[in-house]
Amino acid sequence: METLTLDKYEDFWVLASKAKTKHKYSPDFDVPPVRLIPLNDRDKLKAVVLELLAERPKRIPMPDLNIEKLGIRPEAVGVKSNRAYQREARVFFFQSSDEHLSIEEWKREKGGWVADPLWKEEFPPGDLDALISCFIDKAHEAS
Repeated sequence: METLTLDKYEDFWVLASKAKTKHKYSPDFDVPPVRLIPLNDRDKLKAVVLELLAERPKRIPMPDLNIEKLGIRPEAVGVKSNRAYQREARVFFFQSSDEHLSIEEWKREKGGWVADPLWKEEFPPGDLDALISCFIDKAHEAS
């Protein structure tokens, strides 16, 4: 199953490439390049989602998680802190498998997001156009 994290920040979708460490159960880490896509540009969003799904995660050394560092997504939109970015951003998770495509928005809680979807939509495999249309419509709704 492939997963992507898509953030909505102001008038842009914010997406980044993924990386993993050499450890077996490594989480995904954001790595450059960060893509900023205008909110209503369905064709560009679809192209970037397809591009990121086709990318193989890069391998990186384990980052020092004890160092407070500005994330590459907040940096890309010109925000000065991770907290300021998290206050304004909405986060969506896209999953692709042989059985279905799904998109969900996670709740914001305690300065971050929790894996408790506010909503979730599923589509047949290959129906990326319908998923992106639903996704953009949902992103325009207040949450």
